[in-house]
Amino acid sequence: MNLIRTVMMASACVVSLTVVSSVLDAKPVLAGDVVLAQGDTETPSPLVMHLSADQQPVKATIEDAAWLEGSWSGTYTQIESEEGVTVEHHIYPEAMSHMPGFVRAHKDGEFRLYEISAFAEVEGTLLYRVKHFGYEFEGWEPADQSVESKLVAITDDTLFFDGITFHRLSKDNFVVYFEMTGGPDEGKILVVPFKRQ
Repeated sequence: MNLIRTVMMASACVVSLTVVSSVLDAKPVLAGDVVLAQGDTETPSPLVMHLSADQQPVKATIEDAAWLEGSWSGTYTQIESEEGVTVEHHIYPEAMSHMPGFVRAHKDGEFRLYEISAFAEVEGTLLYRVKHFGYEFEGWEPADQSVESKLVAITDDTLFFDGITFHRLSKDNFVVYFEMTGGPDEGKILVVPFKRQ
């Protein structure tokens, strides 16, 4: 089953991309099918990064993620099996070094998934944690586990977590770049623009 972390896009084209550069000395994602936004002149490079076994997460505080606070919405359009899925994402203000979030995804009145997530400041860096749930709150991950992504790199407008990137375009728009894991779309990088509601 695909692990979907809030991914959607208004219009895009699929290209093949080999990433040879790095950002802040982090190791980039390996080459694969990449979905790029048409006309997006502020795309980070690489789109998605991974933390190598010998690499430590970069230093950051929860304030570095404060711009993500708010209610956001978008629609999946690029992966055929997910086309037209509406995603609503609410990210709460920081408290106790955490910014929790909730996602609801649906299409044509049909439920797709729930996510509970948190940006968390832990030991001088940030983690992005996610748990996925079905319609009756059956968990996709074991009860005592979540999907945890460590912070690989950071700029003023971009948080590069392992396998998922949050990139700010303006105070009312950001884009998520997410590398799919499992299933027929494994390795594809999805581009997901969010608009503040």
